[in-house]
Amino acid sequence: MAILLLGCWEERQYRTKTNRLFVAVLSIQTLLLIGDSAICLLLNEPTSGKIPLVKTLTLITDIMAVVLTVAYTYFLSNFISQKKPISFVFPHAVSAICGVVILLWIFCLFNDWYIWYDADGNQIEGPLYKLIWLLGTLLLIFCVLFTVWHHRVLGRRDTCILATYGIFPLIGYLLESYWPVTPLLLAPTLSLVLLYVILHTQQTRSAMEQEIQLAHMETKLAKQSAELSDSRINIMLSQIQPHFLFNALTSISVLCEKNPMKAQTALNDFTDYLRGNLDSLRRTAPVPFSKELKHIKIYLSLEQMRFESELNVVYDIEADSFLLPALTVQPLVENAVKYGVGKKPGGGTVTISTREEAICFSITVADDGVGYDPQETQYDGRTHIGIDNVRARLAAMVGGTLTIQSEKGRGTSATIQLPKEKLT
Repeated sequence: MAILLLGCWEERQYRTKTNRLFVAVLSIQTLLLIGDSAICLLLNEPTSGKIPLVKTLTLITDIMAVVLTVAYTYFLSNFISQKKPISFVFPHAVSAICGVVILLWIFCLFNDWYIWYDADGNQIEGPLYKLIWLLGTLLLIFCVLFTVWHHRVLGRRDTCILATYGIFPLIGYLLESYWPVTPLLLAPTLSLVLLYVILHTQQTRSAMEQEIQLAHMETKLAKQSAELSDSRINIMLSQIQPHFLFNALTSISVLCEKNPMKAQTALNDFTDYLRGNLDSLRRTAPVPFSKELKHIKIYLSLEQMRFESELNVVYDIEADSFLLPALTVQPLVENAVKYGVGKKPGGGTVTISTREEAICFSITVADDGVGYDPQETQYDGRTHIGIDNVRARLAAMVGGTLTIQSEKGRGTSATIQLPKEKLT
């Protein structure tokens, strides 16, 4: 019994009401076994001085046996109610009957109406012994009938095991008529071992079901999180695509006025570019840098047709075997042309460089244009969708960063860093 109690506490089965009641049943049964063992030791060498102690211990163990019956009926009712709501009239009725039995035992403590012992330690039955024994037997029978009554709810296995709590002691009573040394307390002990198996199996099954449900919930949450992330990326990408298209078409529009022949060539190139690369504009997954660079070169060729000698472009590419979110370098190049070199009298140079470092790939877009004061730009009241968009997509998709440094009159440098661990 001590091992079963330790098992229940180790598995924390006492957290539910049903399992706490089962722990109470085990505890009372353990005390009963200890009390019965003490009585057997005292009667092994009986003396007149030990008889009052034996009688008192007998009364205490009998009362615990009744309390055990009450605790078991409440455990049984709670166990069944976990599967189907039921009335608790039965355990209340058993409690009332057991209360009457306890009162009778207390009354018999002051006389010999229940049991008494002679000088040799032999137990002598009193006039109320048969009545109290009959009440106890009826309670066991009622427990069996109550269990069988709910067999459809419990199922065959649980019904058989729960019924043993009443059947095993009844068999013990019958054996006692022919074999006086029958250990009656071993009958409910064996039944409680079987009940522990039920609860242990139920607890294990419940834990597995909870783990499966938790795994499903985690998978569902991960899927929802990924869908939300994709949705945010789609929204951000939908913001940046018109930005690129608008700038390219604006450049062609300017060429139409300055050089119609170049405008026609640019429009043809841009049409071919859109036909072959429109899918990449809609991609939310990272793309090869070489593809991003191709888009940039087409855009810059359009702008060079517009600015002519006022726009110089330098490509310092040392690394290109990596991925990055689509259209992340493009807005930086557009800003370098439009707000840097484009506003500088006489134009300037835009330099695009890449490096492979120990823990990351870096991309730098620099210009020697007019530059700006970062503090003034931060509070200029304008919305910087392009830059904010790039930063957000870099962080969300590859854990990248964007750092911008600028100085009035000297130009601007924008650097993207892409951690290698996020790109593998």
